[in-house]
Amino acid sequence: MSQVMNRTDSPEGRLVFRVEGMHCGSCVARIEQGLKRQFPAISDVRVNLATGQAALEGSVAPDDVVAAIHALGYEASLLRRDNGSKAPNQELPSADANLAARQARHRLVLAVGLTVPLFGMHMLGWHVAGSGWLQFTLATIVLFYCGQGIFKSAWQLLKRFETNMDTLIALGSGVAWLASTVSLLQNPAEHAALYFESAAMIVTLILLGRYLEARARGKAGEAIESLMRLQPVTALVQQNGEWVETPVENVRPDDRILVRPGAKIPLDGTVVEGESAVDESMMTGESEPVSKQPGSEVIGGTQNHHGALTVRVSRVGADTTLSRMIALVQQAQGGKPAVQRLADQVAGVFVPVVLGLALLTLIGWLGTGHVWAEGLQAAIAVLVIACPCALGLATPTAVQVGLGRAATEGILIRDTDGLEMAHRLDILVMDKTGTLTLGQPGVLSFCALEGFEEANCIKWAAALEARSEHPLAEALTRYATAQSLDWQACRVADFTSQAGAGVTGHVDGQRLVIGKPPYIVEQGVIVAPLSHRISQAAEQGQTPVVLAVNGKLAGLFLLGDPLKENAPEAIRRLRRMGVRPFMLSGDRQETAVAIGKQAGLGETEVRANMAPQQKLEFLKDLQREGDPQGRKRVGMVGDGVNDAPALAQADVSIAMGTGTDIAMQAAQITLVHGDIAKAVDAVALSRAILRVIRQNLFWAFFYNVVAIPAAALGFLTPAIAAAAMSLSSITVVLNSLRLKSLRF
Repeated sequence: MSQVMNRTDSPEGRLVFRVEGMHCGSCVARIEQGLKRQFPAISDVRVNLATGQAALEGSVAPDDVVAAIHALGYEASLLRRDNGSKAPNQELPSADANLAARQARHRLVLAVGLTVPLFGMHMLGWHVAGSGWLQFTLATIVLFYCGQGIFKSAWQLLKRFETNMDTLIALGSGVAWLASTVSLLQNPAEHAALYFESAAMIVTLILLGRYLEARARGKAGEAIESLMRLQPVTALVQQNGEWVETPVENVRPDDRILVRPGAKIPLDGTVVEGESAVDESMMTGESEPVSKQPGSEVIGGTQNHHGALTVRVSRVGADTTLSRMIALVQQAQGGKPAVQRLADQVAGVFVPVVLGLALLTLIGWLGTGHVWAEGLQAAIAVLVIACPCALGLATPTAVQVGLGRAATEGILIRDTDGLEMAHRLDILVMDKTGTLTLGQPGVLSFCALEGFEEANCIKWAAALEARSEHPLAEALTRYATAQSLDWQACRVADFTSQAGAGVTGHVDGQRLVIGKPPYIVEQGVIVAPLSHRISQAAEQGQTPVVLAVNGKLAGLFLLGDPLKENAPEAIRRLRRMGVRPFMLSGDRQETAVAIGKQAGLGETEVRANMAPQQKLEFLKDLQREGDPQGRKRVGMVGDGVNDAPALAQADVSIAMGTGTDIAMQAAQITLVHGDIAKAVDAVALSRAILRVIRQNLFWAFFYNVVAIPAAALGFLTPAIAAAAMSLSSITVVLNSLRLKSLRF
């Protein structure tokens, strides 16, 4: 490549570029292959369609890369250099996250506004003086301004002797426009041979699909942005005996930071002073806070509860747990195999065939003694009847009707790649907490020992626990409220709490101790009469909380995360559909196996003690289990921050609408009400939509197979060919509308 003046050479390292104009997996492959061919010094290149970025490893000049990407038909700009020392939190500029979607919407709105009057003038006879030239003007704007990206892409492909759906669209709409323009020039007062509306309609329908895709990609990066927002931007760092607010990027390992009650922990580290409970659900998925004391490890981005902690920082920048999680999501999103569009695959063969047929038609007419105009009209009719309007409608109409049907069921689908893949799922992996279970601790049962009244025990326990900030305390107060007990009227005094262990105090003159069994024993209460039930509870994945009144054992609360009512039926339906279920949990083995058994899962289908990285690796292992002809297709259902990397890696990612925003932004499908049964419905809907798409493609090509020979033999004029093309489109639309009445 020629040298670029005043360029900036790059030493060996990593360069990240923003790339505009990509809209499918073939765009990704084109850029990656083009850059590898042109720059042998590049050791690795990864193009991420979801974030619109290209990352290069090696020694190459940024200006040369920008020029090379431009030559391939895309716009690029250097986003940043990365020497590996900083966290990957600058790769996604939030200001540009939805820029492509806004541009696509602008072009779509304009195209629709111009196509509607075009359709009216041609089909409904809205003819006025000079309407032929008005149609020309409107159609020209739609094609060559609104649809300029299509024609630009087709031209770039043509220069490399390649074809795809853009070639087919540009060819069909362009020929319709050109033939209409020639007809208008020859007969300005005659409107019968004008079909500008066909050309405009083709482009407008394709722009609708492009807008929906661009909007989905614009949202794809929000998962990463949400992860970034979990980390505080400042930390209280100890300097010369004082706590100084400092940007987190200026904090160094071994610095001491102060984490106040209720604040987020800025960076990974070790507690050196203080006691508290920390909500680590973003990493483990488990709602119960973890007790922290000197020597305990803490994770940046997690939520501190009621105690102040002094932490010695151990990891900063790209080495923190949160930064590594961001990198996992980015890597999984960028490495996800793209699902090739069936229409694009067919177009690769169909376009050359149609061109060849049109050329043969022209030669055949001229060779049999006909005049040039007759031969050209027949050739144009072949190209118009082969125009991909129905082909372009086959997928978007079925998808849009299916999306509307899904929305009425509380299933929001924002990524057609996930929709296409869901019908071929082999395995569906489900998170435990918040997915198969309700996601918050609740009181499953309470038993009072002899000599104690159950209602009083529950009421007193709730009154005392109301002073605590522990989630298990909230479960006790909710339980008492559900029992219609007036626990708020109780008088509480001398309340004390030991983080993660239990509480003590006086309620209506009675001395109460509530907590985990070891804590109760420390308070001098004998728990032996309940030891068997406590052991049973642990085996069943339940949390035992013991109540003592005036030094005597009074009762036992069993707390847990209850299984959702319809979870067992959802598992049974999956098996009937030929999809194997798995459950992952960050909880201990006994709890996970017990919940899995209730849901109808075997022990081999349950994995416990799973950190985010382990969930990600487990999905990769499942995907690699496929036969030699292909890998397994694996779906993931989750609701927490800790599920985000696995959701990004999955072939189909489904988030519970009752979960975190990060999980929903990382997922392709969201279940609004958090109903696990709807995940099964989403798979069934995907199968129905893909069935309709195949039917649509059949009808689209059936019309071509029948009509192209008729056009080549001169039985169809270009105008009749355009009408036949419209009829095939109507057939496709009506077939897609059947999805509205789909029953699961």
